[in-house]
Amino acid sequence: MSDSAYQVALTRRADDDLDDFPGHEETIIRQLAVLSEEPKSGKSLAGDLSGTYSIALKIPESGQHRAAYVLDEKQQECLVFLIGTRENFYDKARRRAAAL
Repeated sequence: MSDSAYQVALTRRADDDLDDFPGHEETIIRQLAVLSEEPKSGKSLAGDLSGTYSIALKIPESGQHRAAYVLDEKQQECLVFLIGTRENFYDKARRRAAAL
């Protein structure tokens, strides 16, 4: 557990991604809230996604999903920039991370 809580924020595009999961938005937000106290609980990514993290999301009666985020340790913020299905997730993450 970290010494102090991080703020969990979503980019506008990640917020729009929530529209792809009607009825599950609150479930996703609750799972992302864990990052507030455990910001490095996600998987640290490598290569051209170095410096980003991915966390698995559990959505009832659905396939595998992920959220990608970066940490701003100075501002104590987890910035979620992608929420999506596992299919093509890392390709989308590369494009969005490049735009951050």
